[in-house]
Amino acid sequence: MFFSTQFVNMRLSKIKSIFLKEILDTIRDRRTLLITIVIPVVLYPGLMIFMSEVATSQQAKMEKKTIKVAVVNIPKDSPLIKRLKAEQGIEIVTSSAPYDEVKGGGVQYVLELSPDSLALLKEGRTATVQLHYDRSNDETTANLDRILRIIDSYSQDLLNERLKEKSLSGEFVTPLDVKEVNVATKQRMGGALIGRLLPMLMVFMVLVGAMYPAIDMTAGEKERGTLETILTSPATRTEIVIGKFLTVTLIALLTGLLNLGSMMGTFAFGIFKTVAQSIQIKIPMDCMLIMIACLVPLAVFFGGVMMAIASFARSYKEAQSLVMPFYLVATLPAMVSTIPGLRLEGFWLTLPVANVTLLFKELMLGIFIPNHILIVLFSVLFLASVAIFLAIQLFGREEVLFGETSSFGLALRYSNIVPKSVPERSEALLFTIIALTLLIYAGLPLQMNNLIRGLLITELGIFLAFPVAYAAYLKLDLRKTFRLYAPSAPAILATFLMFAGIALAIGTLSYLQNRLFPVPQQMIDYMDRVMRTLYGQSFAGAFILIALLPAICEEVSFRGVVLSGMLSRSKPWNAILITTFLFAVFHLSLHRFPGVFLIGLAATYLVWKSGSIFTGMLLHMLSNGYVAFVAKYSEYDWLGVAEGRPSVWLFTAGLAVVASAVVLIKRGTTTAVA
Repeated sequence: MFFSTQFVNMRLSKIKSIFLKEILDTIRDRRTLLITIVIPVVLYPGLMIFMSEVATSQQAKMEKKTIKVAVVNIPKDSPLIKRLKAEQGIEIVTSSAPYDEVKGGGVQYVLELSPDSLALLKEGRTATVQLHYDRSNDETTANLDRILRIIDSYSQDLLNERLKEKSLSGEFVTPLDVKEVNVATKQRMGGALIGRLLPMLMVFMVLVGAMYPAIDMTAGEKERGTLETILTSPATRTEIVIGKFLTVTLIALLTGLLNLGSMMGTFAFGIFKTVAQSIQIKIPMDCMLIMIACLVPLAVFFGGVMMAIASFARSYKEAQSLVMPFYLVATLPAMVSTIPGLRLEGFWLTLPVANVTLLFKELMLGIFIPNHILIVLFSVLFLASVAIFLAIQLFGREEVLFGETSSFGLALRYSNIVPKSVPERSEALLFTIIALTLLIYAGLPLQMNNLIRGLLITELGIFLAFPVAYAAYLKLDLRKTFRLYAPSAPAILATFLMFAGIALAIGTLSYLQNRLFPVPQQMIDYMDRVMRTLYGQSFAGAFILIALLPAICEEVSFRGVVLSGMLSRSKPWNAILITTFLFAVFHLSLHRFPGVFLIGLAATYLVWKSGSIFTGMLLHMLSNGYVAFVAKYSEYDWLGVAEGRPSVWLFTAGLAVVASAVVLIKRGTTTAVA
């Protein structure tokens, strides 16, 4: 969807030629082959198995090594001493300074009884045993269980003697016999073992697999002087970028899958072979296909961002320096799969990279939640689309490919920006990326902390102040960018008709959506809490937060910066659909997506046809305000909006009214060209 006009005249034969050329160059590059094949298939698992074997062998050696135990206040004829001497690998030593020796490593343990211990034991009371040891010493820690087992055995014998004296059985002091029953299957146990480490390693390897080809196909070709040659070929810039993208994606995906296979084998037959009877290292085929489906756009995202960054570099070495910060930032969220108890929910569902690793962890545990899969897949597909679009835009700019500068700062310096009427499509997309990032990492946390204050900051700061500041920084014509023109009378009337048609049809549309894609009870409860919080104030205050502010602020962002930028180089309906799609994405709800998309589509169409942003604001305010009104005063919900009551007559009437609005605005207004 993001490429619209670029894909119209794209020739698959040219893309195939670019793809084969890049694959051949990659095969010839020993460095890439080393990272792609040798490390994941040979070196990586080999080192892990070797380290595991060495660690196991060393553990066995430490457990078999003779350990020295010094005793304090324990008679030589004590049954405890006899037990210690009977144990193989334990030596009883005498020492004048046992505590100093245990600190210095002369002895591994000091076993001390209190001076009155023998008297307490004869009286049937409890004596205190102190075991001194150095926990930082690996040999001491490895043999700790041996010492504790002997002490426990001696304690049990004393208990049995006391019970015998009282003519009591052992069951007297053990009223409950607790038996642990593990209900997890072998496959789930195996998934729990590999689920913390393997998702992180897979993402790491995809990231590494995408990095070097992405750098080599941009900065590397600049350095070798071959970029000019490929740009003068019959292939277009879009075809060149797509061909390179396919190569980077294939290499990154191959690296990730090879790593997955080799690590599965390493875990099953190497590291975890000693517990093979109680676990099963296996990922079901359907889960594997879902993981691959997520890895493909993730590889595209990594490759696209790295290609975009490396495009600013003039040499391979400089590109590595520019790309490395992104590499480090991308690895941090991948590590969340190693955190115990962390689940794929709430904030983590939308956090890039982290949501992928947590989804993989779920799948390896045998947890299959369709909503989680759809949300994660949707998010990585969106990021991949943005990455491809950004790379295509940069490849289309001569100052980036052949400019003297390689820094982002100079390219975006205010003094170097040329004034223009409306933003370019790439600038609108950059605005979308920044705004979405601000929404996820600033807006949402603020709303979770304090809903009303968070909504105010989100609307006024992210959706109003930021687009105005962004347009001013790019030296845009604010009136043309934001379409600050008075709407005509037919346009206003068409807006009211559009709202009336949507209001008539919304009950049936809600019913159909709930039938096909039911809203989970958890989300319904959350929305109820939100509405109760908002309506804790007056209805006027709730109307401002729900209807008025979003209508003004969100329209400035989407029907202002985004629509103007998309119309600068896209066909009108492509620009309308892209703007509407992004508007729906920003609501961060898969269940609300259809309804928000339809409202956004109507608002975008009205703004485009009328040439005025105020028609979009009016429709937005009426739609949100009506929903807020019937939620507050359900007795006036005659159209069944809140409960999603279907009606063929109302739906048909709604479509007729919407059609009349379209006819009216077509006849009564002139389409504004961005």
